[in-house]
Amino acid sequence: LMNDLNVKPDYSTKVVSVGMLPSVAEYNGFYTIDSYRVNYPLEYKYKFRKVIAKELEKDEVLRKYFDEWGSRCYVFSSELNQQGNRYLCSKKENISLENLEIDTQVLKDLGCEYILSSVDIRNYEDLNLNYRNSYTTDDSYWNIRVYQIK
Repeated sequence: LMNDLNVKPDYSTKVVSVGMLPSVAEYNGFYTIDSYRVNYPLEYKYKFRKVIAKELEKDEVLRKYFDEWGSRCYVFSSELNQQGNRYLCSKKENISLENLEIDTQVLKDLGCEYILSSVDIRNYEDLNLNYRNSYTTDDSYWNIRVYQIK
């Protein structure tokens, strides 16, 4: 995967995760702009919130969770939350998002190049994304779909 995306060893290739914990990407050597951190600048949280603002408007539980809990800067999806699964979507579940509303320009402004997603993002073209490829193995928990921000 990292070779296919031409990931640079200087951590200049940045990603964000959908349907899986950012720590999965971090563990596999990616530089993530989303994460679970005890400390990060509040200014960054406000910038990151712009990415998911429309999703937070659709789901009061997610809005409160993001706005009132400081440690998680995740790409939340109201559709995943309604299905009871925010960020642990296995390939066996075969979940897809029909109307993910994230601001990919803000992602780009934050230096993000790719979205790594454990679920299909059906409206990826509307989000100004290119679908690159999917990656899995027989014994993998995930089927990772890679979308590149245009």
